[in-house]
Amino acid sequence: MLTRDYMMRIIQELAKLLKVALGLKQEKKHRQALDAIGRGYRDLLAIDPGMLDAMDAASAAKVIGDVAKVRVVVELALCEADVARDAGDTAMADRREQAALELLVEGIWLSADCTEDDIALLERVVKLVPATAVAKRYRDFLVDIGLA
Repeated sequence: MLTRDYMMRIIQELAKLLKVALGLKQEKKHRQALDAIGRGYRDLLAIDPGMLDAMDAASAAKVIGDVAKVRVVVELALCEADVARDAGDTAMADRREQAALELLVEGIWLSADCTEDDIALLERVVKLVPATAVAKRYRDFLVDIGLA
């Protein structure tokens, strides 16, 4: 389990990184924004950003290892999707949003707990991902908790 101080530091750094990335997006500096997000995966969590493309969500959640860190990856993936969509890369945006949803559900299952923070984040992501885009087990979970 991660210490509260460690996670607070990661969250503070995440907030700074997201502000920078979204500022670059506003300036239409999409490549630089995506590079900043990629550095965030590596610097904040020591994760290769390509992991979301290379692994299924269950494996990625296990590698990440902690639902708090999964939430950070989900936020990075959502920011990455936002920048990609603004740049016209809807395929990448769709992949990142789907990966974010599946990864968050897997993180919740890994922790065996679904917190209010998880529900709030799920509510955000569900609005972005069509139910038909995810596997039945994820749809079933979303139905069970009243989000589908």
